[in-house]
Amino acid sequence: MRLDGAEGKYSEKLNELMQYDLVCIAYKDEQAYYYSQKEIKPGNYTAISLTMIGKDELDQQLNSFGGQNQLAELKKEKDYFLFEIVDTKRQKHNMALQELTEKIRPVIFSCYGWMLYAK
Repeated sequence: MRLDGAEGKYSEKLNELMQYDLVCIAYKDEQAYYYSQKEIKPGNYTAISLTMIGKDELDQQLNSFGGQNQLAELKKEKDYFLFEIVDTKRQKHNMALQELTEKIRPVIFSCYGWMLYAK
């Protein structure tokens, strides 16, 4: 299950008859942070501390959880988050370039503004 949260708090109703493993993955830029705990029970977990982890080590850790279907979904989600981080960075860079272009265009092409009013 993927948990949605607000203000740093995540919650989900767990079935006491099922066994759950907790896996937390967070990214700061492209650096991954990880926490896991096997066989959790319903309750509050407040002492979760994420540690920095490398890409290959993260994949190894994820391989130890769940069946093949769960593993594939977990890796797919991890890859999507990483793609989204890189793409957001790319979009911000492109916006900064566009803003710079708009600022310097009147200086470099001083007749550009004149042409706009001449139409």
